[in-house]
Amino acid sequence: MTSAQEILTHYSLHSPSIAPGRYYTTCPQCSGSRTRAHQKLECLGITIDDKGVNFGRNHCGWTGGAYYASKLNGSGGNAAFVAVYDYVDRDGVLLFQVCRRADKQFPQRRPDGAGGWAWGTKRIKKVLFLLPELIESVQNNHTVLIPKGEKDVINLERIGYKATTSPGGASEPGKQPKWRKEYNEALRGADVVLLPDHDAAGYAHTQAIAESLDGVAKSIRILKLADHWAECPKGGDIFDWLKAGHTCEQLDDLIKNHANPWAAKEEVQKPTPHAAPTIEPTSLANVVKVFNKWLALQTKPRRCENERF
Repeated sequence: MTSAQEILTHYSLHSPSIAPGRYYTTCPQCSGSRTRAHQKLECLGITIDDKGVNFGRNHCGWTGGAYYASKLNGSGGNAAFVAVYDYVDRDGVLLFQVCRRADKQFPQRRPDGAGGWAWGTKRIKKVLFLLPELIESVQNNHTVLIPKGEKDVINLERIGYKATTSPGGASEPGKQPKWRKEYNEALRGADVVLLPDHDAAGYAHTQAIAESLDGVAKSIRILKLADHWAECPKGGDIFDWLKAGHTCEQLDDLIKNHANPWAAKEEVQKPTPHAAPTIEPTSLANVVKVFNKWLALQTKPRRCENERF
């Protein structure tokens, strides 16, 4: 294929233009199954440049594209990244992207207004991932799961859950949290279940979210997968848990029966400490009695085994 139009036609996509730039259209894979109010939402992003066309839809995970005069490229036409996640405003307008590299670096970029990209997101409004879908979920009283990363969110959405996350991942304990206060409004009145990664940064991140959402969300629960998964590796997350063969039914059970309500000032930490042995208090009279015995031993004359008379 030698033109943008050929690539778009191959995938049954309709772009407002075939000139280099960033465009949005409805998604052939999932728009038809959404609520009537959202079926016409232009939610699938298309990037056209001098190399080819690539596209992606975060909600259903459908991505693809092609280089010009080459075979179809299932990676989305951008060999530098293993995934690209769109962050859009409530109307579906692209604000910025988080790019996942093979070395697990996550650079962020923004449209430069000329059909290309500029690195960094300074002065760009930060929002939660899949914001339009999140707003719809909260309005319909769905429970919202919050793991640490975009990959986790997409995998949860694929199996029927409502989920979101914040850009930038987690901060190490003691550092400024990356969860922003302005994220909270989208979760006002929501039933929230937090899914921390099994490491210090993951638990600190969950702690920061819970504290920030206290008094905003209708309910906040914490589900520590490592408490119910003996083989959980360091840094293990919901993606790893699902990859290990666990099922939706098991997750439903954990959320229903083992996600613990979070209370203000409660610490989210791991490992969960085991209860210390109970120490029975003793009375003052017993203390005095023991002290007197000790004192008598210290003052009583003692004979040395080698002493001769």
